[in-house]
Amino acid sequence: MMRILAIVTSLLMLCTGLNSCQKEYEDPNDPTLTTTPDFRAKINGVAFTASLSHAVIADSLVSLEGTSVDGQSIQFSVADSGVHVYTLDINSISNVGSFVTANSLVYTSNEGTIPAESGGNLAIVTIDAAKRLVSGTFNFKAFRQQDSTQKVITEGVFNNISY
Repeated sequence: MMRILAIVTSLLMLCTGLNSCQKEYEDPNDPTLTTTPDFRAKINGVAFTASLSHAVIADSLVSLEGTSVDGQSIQFSVADSGVHVYTLDINSISNVGSFVTANSLVYTSNEGTIPAESGGNLAIVTIDAAKRLVSGTFNFKAFRQQDSTQKVITEGVFNNISY
């Protein structure tokens, strides 16, 4: 009888101990909890979502690209200094953002004649070397000198893009 009571008490203590442990809350909307790639922005106020995306981090250069189903793409090439906010300037040849339309018209962050026509920022927020993923944000104005037209890219986000 005493042995049965000891076994039952031990089982109750074990079950109580297991039930008191709980998993830490994880917000299902937190983009850092998933490794699913996400590359999106607004172009002149219209949603852009990449169906394909990739990055290259090598030889002091970071390149990122997201391409939509209809063939539009947003691309970046910056002189690598890791996690950093990069300025995409009208006069820069090393830090450039571009938008390419479905019919291959190219708009860049370093074209134009005055700073109001082009430029912006690319922020690399995380580089996960173990998983080889890069995440960040961007916004910029891209100009096409040939016909003096502009595209405004806002609310840009890229998460978990493999490199």
